[in-house]
Amino acid sequence: MNKQPADKVLVVDDDFRTRFLSRAALEPAGFEVTDVASGKETLELLDSYTPDLILLDVLMPGMDGFQTCRAIRNHPTGADIPVLMMTGLDDMETITDAYEAGATDFLVKPVQWPILPRKAAFIIRSSRTNKALKESEERHKSFFEHNQSVMLLIDPADGGII
Repeated sequence: MNKQPADKVLVVDDDFRTRFLSRAALEPAGFEVTDVASGKETLELLDSYTPDLILLDVLMPGMDGFQTCRAIRNHPTGADIPVLMMTGLDDMETITDAYEAGATDFLVKPVQWPILPRKAAFIIRSSRTNKALKESEERHKSFFEHNQSVMLLIDPADGGII
């Protein structure tokens, strides 16, 4: 029986307790968790490690979560990694800034820890589905754009030429 590799989650938070609680919520649900305390460490790690999801704190000293998220999106391996931002700030400006920085979604602290594994699994699954759809669209687009053959499409419902 082939065992699927565990989904990899990178937790980025300057608070040790949040990293600990994230690990405690995710690992029993089958996730492989790596954690770092800063945006700088995140970018260094992305040179050799590609997680399936990044759980990112907003308020961190030095490089905050918004700056880190933008840097992740500009990193060669980070453009397609879903980023779930965590914040104790649930005002509209913070939420808007998170999405504008490239966040996939956000969680408001205090985090409901039993929900985290489910939310992580959903985001990873959605990300993979979107990536597969995008690749399929590119293949089909390429087929039609680069094919020199004459094509005729017929509507199966009424036999009309499309």
